[in-house]
Amino acid sequence: MRSTPHQPGASSALLATRPWVVGLLLVFAVGFGLRALHVAALADGLSGPILVQDSRFYHERALQLIAPGETRAGEVEFTHVGYPYFVAAIYRLAGPRPVAVLWVQALLGSLAAVCLALAVRVTLSRDGPAIVAGLAYALYNGAIFYDGLLLTPSLVNSLLAAAWLALALGFRSGRVPAHVAAGVLLGLATLVRSNTAILVALLGLVLVLLPAATEGRGRRVRALALLAGAALPVLPFVALSSVEAGRFVPLSANGGMNFWAGNNRDAEGIYYQAPFLERLDVVGERDGYVDEARRRSGDASLDVTRAGGFWLREGLREIRDAPRRWVAIEARKLFLFWNRYEAKTNVGLEFAKHVSPVLRFNPLGFGLLAVLGVAGGVALYGAGERRIVPTAAAVGGSALITCVAFFVSGEYRHPLGLALCAGTAGLIAIASRLRRGELPRAPLAGLLVSGLLVSVPFAPLAVACHPRLDYSNHALALFDRGGRDAEAYEQALSLLDRGRQRLGPDLLLARAEFSLCKQVALERFDREAVGCALRIASQVYSTALADEISRYSAPALTSIAESIRAGLVELSRHDVVFEDSRLRREVALLGANDFLEIFAALEGGSVDAAREFADEALLRAPEHPQLLALAGRTLLAEGNEPDGVTKLLRGFRAWPPSSDAAFFLGEYFYESGDFDGARAALEEALRRDARHHRARFLLEQVVSASTTP
Repeated sequence: MRSTPHQPGASSALLATRPWVVGLLLVFAVGFGLRALHVAALADGLSGPILVQDSRFYHERALQLIAPGETRAGEVEFTHVGYPYFVAAIYRLAGPRPVAVLWVQALLGSLAAVCLALAVRVTLSRDGPAIVAGLAYALYNGAIFYDGLLLTPSLVNSLLAAAWLALALGFRSGRVPAHVAAGVLLGLATLVRSNTAILVALLGLVLVLLPAATEGRGRRVRALALLAGAALPVLPFVALSSVEAGRFVPLSANGGMNFWAGNNRDAEGIYYQAPFLERLDVVGERDGYVDEARRRSGDASLDVTRAGGFWLREGLREIRDAPRRWVAIEARKLFLFWNRYEAKTNVGLEFAKHVSPVLRFNPLGFGLLAVLGVAGGVALYGAGERRIVPTAAAVGGSALITCVAFFVSGEYRHPLGLALCAGTAGLIAIASRLRRGELPRAPLAGLLVSGLLVSVPFAPLAVACHPRLDYSNHALALFDRGGRDAEAYEQALSLLDRGRQRLGPDLLLARAEFSLCKQVALERFDREAVGCALRIASQVYSTALADEISRYSAPALTSIAESIRAGLVELSRHDVVFEDSRLRREVALLGANDFLEIFAALEGGSVDAAREFADEALLRAPEHPQLLALAGRTLLAEGNEPDGVTKLLRGFRAWPPSSDAAFFLGEYFYESGDFDGARAALEEALRRDARHHRARFLLEQVVSASTTP
């Protein structure tokens, strides 16, 4: 399958033959048909597009841009400046309807498949391989998935596919304008997602260093043409914004934060949820990182740009302090980059499969595409069709560099899909050799290696990609987007019910339903909603959370427990509960008052009252750590030492870790004369809560008693 020599000016033959045109129409029809079915499934199954986290920010930002008199001159964007303008342009034409953006992206994604097919044909001068590559992108699950989300990857890949075609025409003809056009498209992609600048640099190197990929004019001239074209959309935007602001304004300010998130001492190679972030949306991340940077640096004047610099330095410091750990993380990122999962930062592919039959029954996911694309790429190289390799390597390499520098994310990795689809063009060469009875050893080796890499298990990635969190996020988003009325409430509960039917009982779904019921109870004085919230709280506190860490992760379980407790406190202070003695009692029995009722009864010498309250509370929350510890303390006060110690130990080991449970256990050991046990338990209490003053005071007594002859 060797190509005929490329001829300058041969781009006019792109649509020369009827079979080729029919093939292109097939690529477009398959691509758009699948994307149309997917968008329709989202609209039907989720009552509209998924608007959570970043997608919700882009929607709201676009609404601001089209609002009369709205101006944000000189403002520093925390993330991806260009995409909201794309969304706003569609909103101006079609009204503020997110689904209109998805239809445009479905069209652009289908055209991206056509552009890729054209680029491969221009490069290889073969119809068959080009159609295979175009169909691969038309069918690719990851491309269909992102084309159905209000997120940047869809538009970025569409621009990259068009740039690839322009670059292929430039490679073939040697004309500078084609390189300028490719640069402009890459510059627009950089405005949409700033890490595309890495690809611009790599393609510039390809033009300069690889003469086999270029013909005609000088390599440096065309590299400069590409860079100049890329600068055309970017530099004016940065310059005007900087002049208006009176200081340098970057395209986005979150690079330092993302660098720290992917390289800090607790990083795992995928997105790291910083413990100081209270909200996982764009605004919550921006404010959380800026506030934490101010706290750590002691500089209250830090703005978002300088905070980005602070987090970059923090990341470099942590690398310097533990270089071996960092090398291990980087090695893990290399493996995770090829994993079959779409590592999510916003919405998971596994959740979308529950809604869209197109995704659920489509076998061409990243795992299969990686195997076929690598094998085909190796076959192309071995067959002498090497012109396509430098561009594909640059596109895939830019995604790899981004993931290794920051963290592995399906959104960061998405451009690799284009390179792998281009690689599938070599499958025809493999098939041809097999028909001749030849064994293509190198492609088969590539297939084997890539197959092993996509299959490497990584438990945290499987947990992060589980659809439970997406069900929860989208249910809450449906409620907010629907105006928080009765219909929106029912739609949100219905989605959570669907999640339980597919996933079984789930704590994250329970937390989302608790939040919905609590909000309705507080906003509408709805006692039935209060009962719903209390029922769910009882379910959570009836679960041994310590046994669920492998399914949810320790931070997630802590967050669940803390959000339930905070919601109960809110309910206890609201008139709908406060004015109803029965509800007030029920909320207290679930720990809205931190079981002060038991404390007060014990301190007042009323052990029977403490025991009565504890027994009644244990019927509703038998796994609550603090309640178990207090019930144990009550039993000890009654003289029932065996059962009391058992309850204390259960409370000590329960999740989330309770400092009071550790303190009560230390108190028991101290009174029993076991100073070593008391010291260990009290030190654990202070580890759990450094401000536990009673534990600190008693520990001083233990130390004094244990050192006194």
